[in-house]
Amino acid sequence: MYSYSLGLYEKAFPKETPLEDKLAAAKECGFDHMELCIDPEPSRAQRINWTKAQQREIRRMGEDAGIPFTTLSLSLLRNWPLGLIDDNKNRIALDAFQKGVDIAAELGSRVMLINGYDVYGEASTPETRARFLENLPKLAEICEKAGVMVGVENAEQEFCSCVRQARDIVAHSPSPYLGIYADMGNSANSTNGDTAASLADIRTGAGKIFAMHVKDTLPGDYRFTPYGSGHVDFAKAISLAKELHIRIFTAELFYREGVEPIAEAKRVNAFIRNYFDREE
Repeated sequence: MYSYSLGLYEKAFPKETPLEDKLAAAKECGFDHMELCIDPEPSRAQRINWTKAQQREIRRMGEDAGIPFTTLSLSLLRNWPLGLIDDNKNRIALDAFQKGVDIAAELGSRVMLINGYDVYGEASTPETRARFLENLPKLAEICEKAGVMVGVENAEQEFCSCVRQARDIVAHSPSPYLGIYADMGNSANSTNGDTAASLADIRTGAGKIFAMHVKDTLPGDYRFTPYGSGHVDFAKAISLAKELHIRIFTAELFYREGVEPIAEAKRVNAFIRNYFDREE
């Protein structure tokens, strides 16, 4: 039996759901950990300024629930992408990254995700791509000092929509703490649903993938495709992930209006584990 940890993205529940209740629900639904998110939504963005006491209280919540925060998503960097040319905004981005790593360390998160965005909401240019790469040594130094692994996620932007691009980005740094947080759904979208091409893309990250998002997608939809209704071949993608020795996974499930979240989380847990538990 393949040994792995399957977490649940906290956005599987409505944003107003108390964190303590999200943790209890994740446990009830059969997950092993929860991926906490610090992003531009105001109630989650303020987490970047949590005090040490608040961070320790959040970690205690997870420990009491038996649901650790194994991974942490720092999507707040959409507000200040690491490829911005403006020096002041660049300093803000690096400061947010430092705070995110510090929080990850305090919460016990082994892997922190950053989106593969050089810019967001504006056109990528050779200059913004170069600025992102120039920042890599600074990111590496921060995560090395804290002992937190940071994974660049292949997201929906042209700069880094596939695992191969994430691999090429982190190849600019020799740091063992800077790698890839692969997303099988985003990879499928980057290859227009071509399973063979998507699997070949994921394989390019061999040895540098720290964790993986498990989700379904369709062209133009990166968040709300119900599991099993998109173009991700879960059997083949999970089989490949096992071959590549990836063991930290998160179901990147997003709450959808009108869908009962606990029932859906239970369905997704059973759906994913069915593929993990198959004999090869």
